[in-house]
Amino acid sequence: MAGKVGAVYASRADAAPVPFTNEATTPDAVRKRYQVTDPDCRYWDPETPVTVRVDGDIVSAGFTLEGAGGFDVFDEAQDPEAEVTVSGAALTVDQAGGFFNWSIDAEVDEEDATT
Repeated sequence: MAGKVGAVYASRADAAPVPFTNEATTPDAVRKRYQVTDPDCRYWDPETPVTVRVDGDIVSAGFTLEGAGGFDVFDEAQDPEAEVTVSGAALTVDQAGGFFNWSIDAEVDEEDATT
């Protein structure tokens, strides 16, 4: 993987998670991947439950949450008129580093394991 610009963000240990309620989301082109619209709510506290609502009704299955980035990924495409909101708590993050003209080489070491 290669890119031009990158950044590393870290959660502030001295800041308590900030609760948010019924935050709007923005869908991707196929209406399966929804991201919280407010950038301040995009890194979710893993200790706080996240509630997903579609048109005001709580949904408890058929999706996966991605706390880093604030995504709700549905198994099936949602109706074009559907309003998807999320409630939970956001971590406060600061940029801890940045870089440019970078690349990543992923290698996997395989080792035998006995049980």
